[in-house]
Amino acid sequence: MDLSFVILGGVAVAAFVMVFMVKRSSGYRSMLNQLENENNLIEMRIHSVEEEREQVKSSLAVLRGRLKAHEEAVEAQKRAVSDAALQREQARAETFLEYMVRQGIVTKEHLVKVKTYKEKNASQNSVEELLIMLDFISLATLQQAQAAYEAGKMSAE
Repeated sequence: MDLSFVILGGVAVAAFVMVFMVKRSSGYRSMLNQLENENNLIEMRIHSVEEEREQVKSSLAVLRGRLKAHEEAVEAQKRAVSDAALQREQARAETFLEYMVRQGIVTKEHLVKVKTYKEKNASQNSVEELLIMLDFISLATLQQAQAAYEAGKMSAE
């Protein structure tokens, strides 16, 4: 009987060890499953953050484009204001004869011929009158040019 108690004791110890190991391994399995779940959640969060990062990059590129377009528009507006101010200043300082040359109503050569004629003949007529007399422009053209010149002067002031 002693041998049977020893065998029975050995089987009991073996069963105890087996139960202990099964419980311990199920605890490890449970812990491993929990860690795998946490790892999956972390990977999902990482993926979500990476997607958000790409969206932010895209938004940043769009905003940079809009900023550049805005800066270019501001520069263009500044140039336009500066050009308008320069034109107003030029219009204030421009003589009627310079205006007519700039508008293509008469040429510089016409003015040279008129001034030469005026000096040679000691004419008392104005340059404008001589332009008409020498048939470089008509009276109607001169009157239209004077009206436009005066209107430009008024708007420049």
